[in-house]
Amino acid sequence: MNDTATQRSRARNFGLIPWNKGKTLSSRHRLNISLGLTGKHRGPPSEETKNKIAAAKLGVKRGPMSAEQKEKIKLALTGRPSPLKGRQLSEERREAMRGRPGTWTGKHHSKESLKKMSDSHKGSKNPRWNGGDGEYPPTFTKALRKAIKERDCYTCKICGKHGKNVCLHVHHIDEDKSNSTVENLVTLCVPCHTKITKNAKKRTA
Repeated sequence: MNDTATQRSRARNFGLIPWNKGKTLSSRHRLNISLGLTGKHRGPPSEETKNKIAAAKLGVKRGPMSAEQKEKIKLALTGRPSPLKGRQLSEERREAMRGRPGTWTGKHHSKESLKKMSDSHKGSKNPRWNGGDGEYPPTFTKALRKAIKERDCYTCKICGKHGKNVCLHVHHIDEDKSNSTVENLVTLCVPCHTKITKNAKKRTA
């Protein structure tokens, strides 16, 4: 049966009650199955089998799934409710998870690792890359941005949100990123900064 026929069969039988639902096997049927499996290994794999499987997979890397594979999985799962839908963790499970340390608890990235992660998202590697338009000049430094936030008392000059726990940006008032003078810079929160940037793009479009 090819893939198209399989998909048609699944679509045709979707929602139908299986023919054997609620039925139990007879004693004779169970005996026949038991006799057929006598002498066959049904337990967990032996160490030898595990080593063979590991040797067969050694050096084999799975690449990203193709669009065809993704489509097959999507079709197979369409209409199926999530197995976790409506389920909640018990209090014992929650307590156990609270007391269990996370994978990165007490660990930190090294400076080399942080630099690699930073470099992997710079320039054209960044998903928000727009071809290099509007690059910030070298004068727009981290120290300058910190000084502007301190001058504005870590407060958004539009909505008034404040505090070091609020994510704040430093905005160029005249929309000219090459003009990084102190008088042209102002502190804004992320939502206000995004709104102003979008309005500026609409005006120039």
